[in-house]
Amino acid sequence: GDGVLVYPASATTITWTGAGADTLVTNPDNWAVLSAAPNLAQGSIAAVFPPDAQSFTATFPAGISRFSGLTVNATNFTFAAAEEGAILGVGADGITYGHIADATRDVVFNVPVAPLDEQTWSADLASTEALLRIAFNRPFVDDPFGRGTVTITGGGKYTLYSTNSTYTGDMKIDKELAGGGVY
Repeated sequence: GDGVLVYPASATTITWTGAGADTLVTNPDNWAVLSAAPNLAQGSIAAVFPPDAQSFTATFPAGISRFSGLTVNATNFTFAAAEEGAILGVGADGITYGHIADATRDVVFNVPVAPLDEQTWSADLASTEALLRIAFNRPFVDDPFGRGTVTITGGGKYTLYSTNSTYTGDMKIDKELAGGGVY
């Protein structure tokens, strides 16, 4: 009732397979071991996107889909909006990008992102040659949902870029950004 989001102490972890007839996050066939659509209203689900998924796109319906955190282990992955009004809400567990050896990994957000809590986005970049490129092609959402500061940490280099995006929240970057970094 008072607009404060409350999350359970621990999250349930689900793993993306992308095996459904579509790429909607609400389709239980796109998740391992689910027989019903995941409850994305409470923010108590942590999602893992592995390198062996059948689809490397997750599509979000209208409204806010709340996750406690995301782990992206796929080499390249896209988060997309199925329709106008879709928002990807990320809780206190933030976003973790899995091990990157000597390669470039692209993660694209074609859905507005709302940091729901103070959070850290981190990556396991194994060498100075590893590069994580994060594209924000839709705006960050600051209000009414976005309440957190995003802190980016981890080894290697990052590039943050946007083609059609604004971000009005706080962002702290604790790493070297490739090529000047934020553009």
